[in-house]
Amino acid sequence: MKNTSQRLETWFNAVTFAEAGEFETAREILKEEQHVLLVLPDDTFQQNTLDRALNLSSRCGAAILDIFYPPVAETHLQSLLQTYHDSAIRWQTLAIQGDLDSAVLDYVRRTPAVAFVVLEEMSENLATLTSPWRNLPCPLVVMTSSTTSI
Repeated sequence: MKNTSQRLETWFNAVTFAEAGEFETAREILKEEQHVLLVLPDDTFQQNTLDRALNLSSRCGAAILDIFYPPVAETHLQSLLQTYHDSAIRWQTLAIQGDLDSAVLDYVRRTPAVAFVVLEEMSENLATLTSPWRNLPCPLVVMTSSTTSI
């Protein structure tokens, strides 16, 4: 309910500015914050994975980095995130429950503001990515260990 009332308040604020002739301000108020979704399929990710995802988020103008991770990686992830407390990009961590493929696809469909999905290199070959990954409604960026920068 709170989310709905916040959206209505945002719309009313935008309408007020538009009625006053401040069309650009109204557009800015209505502009949704972009998200980048970082998917960590296991607990072996490195600090540079987070660095690259934050860099990509910053470059594409995303305000929020959503981090999907398996529950076994929570301690490792929280320790690495300590170094980013002053980052201009906000992040939220989301533990993966169940099947990774369907969890990512469901989240992207529920969150239309996702600009990119960033996937850390998996042990499987990219050619074998299952259909949900191929049918994402946004670009998929796969980071490999040989990637030097984004």
